[in-house]
Amino acid sequence: MLALAFVAAVALVATLVLRPGLERRANIAAVSTAFDECALGGTGATLDRENGFVDLRRVGSPYGPSWTDVECLTDALAIPPEHLAALQEPGGTDSEEVRWDAYMAQRLVGDGETYVFLYHDWSAPIYGD
Repeated sequence: MLALAFVAAVALVATLVLRPGLERRANIAAVSTAFDECALGGTGATLDRENGFVDLRRVGSPYGPSWTDVECLTDALAIPPEHLAALQEPGGTDSEEVRWDAYMAQRLVGDGETYVFLYHDWSAPIYGD
């Protein structure tokens, strides 16, 4: 009986310790999957598969991804509609940052170009560590 309790305790501790890492890997993989499913490779966007980072440079220009491409990526990662609207409508600011679930997105405007970055948020509150 004592051995069974010990095994259960070890399993519980292992689950609590390993869970955030497993969830992070799954969320990083979701970024890669969304990037691939949205066919962003040919748009000028780049992906860091190890860290779940997408660089969508020159959004809306002839040399970069469109806002439709940004929407595809963020929709695949379940961005709240108000966050997408904040990214798309500068409202007089040169930057905007939004966070949801295990992700964050940032829009920067400079030199007449709009840059959008999407990150896996390593320290998102959902990981609870």
